[in-house]
Amino acid sequence: MQDTTALPQAQKSRRPSILFVFGTVVLVLLNMFLHFVDALRASHNSAYAAGSALFALTCPFIVASLFLVGERFRNSASFSKIALWTSVVILLTKLGQLAQPSSVVG
Repeated sequence: MQDTTALPQAQKSRRPSILFVFGTVVLVLLNMFLHFVDALRASHNSAYAAGSALFALTCPFIVASLFLVGERFRNSASFSKIALWTSVVILLTKLGQLAQPSSVVG
């Protein structure tokens, strides 16, 4: 009988935690909402606002996909963690932008 407690790292299952998946989905949806509302408020153009929301949806997954080039990050747990932290950075930059007083010309 084989002892499976000492499996090499390559044979262990690397599934993401449900918290990482849930957190990533929540942050991406929050980012999409904030980008859509801010772009719609600024431009009054729904197509521009939809494009801004689409950026908030695709950017974390593009960044995480670029990390898949390295062998160390070729599992779903790493993909989920990278997408989560990219979403956190996008959220912080959007909140920082919203905290700035808007300059009104006129």
